[in-house]
Amino acid sequence: MVLALLLSRDEPYAQNEIVAELFSDPNTVAAMITSLEARGWIERSIDPEDGRRRLVSATDAGREIHDRLHQQMLPLRRIVDEAVPPEQRQEFLTHLDRLIAVLTDIESGRKEIQEAA
Repeated sequence: MVLALLLSRDEPYAQNEIVAELFSDPNTVAAMITSLEARGWIERSIDPEDGRRRLVSATDAGREIHDRLHQQMLPLRRIVDEAVPPEQRQEFLTHLDRLIAVLTDIESGRKEIQEAA
């Protein structure tokens, strides 16, 4: 999600802009950015016009992995298009994004799986 957003325009995003664009929790976005940065797919820099802001942009390696993953996801996209009616796709993808965010939190240790009572 973050990488695709960064690739949607030529100029870097401020970290708070990413939070707003993804309608996500700042801590979740920060964890995603840290993970992507550790893989070398994005880089953070200080905004030269406002030293308090952190700018985030995709690296060449990030562009390459995005393109490769995009090609690998095309068959899945066709399955979703077949299985989910057009009027329900946006809602489905919104829920899927939320699920991914929760799973990311669990994987990073910020959240635990609650056992059923």
